[in-house]
Amino acid sequence: MRKVGAAMNGFVASVVAASVAVSGLFLQVVEPSPASATAQNMIVAAAAGKE
Repeated sequence: MRKVGAAMNGFVASVVAASVAVSGLFLQVVEPSPASATAQNMIVAAAAGKE
C-alpha cells in the first residue's frame, strides 16, 4: 500500500511539474519577463525537490 502511495505522489508531482512548465511556457509567450521565468524555475525546483 505504501508503494502505491509513493507512486501516486510521484505521479502527482510529475503532473504538477508538467502543468507548471506548460503554463510557464504560455506565460513566456504572452509576456516574456525575467520575473515569471524566475518564479517558474523556483516552482519547478520545489516540485522536483518533493519527488
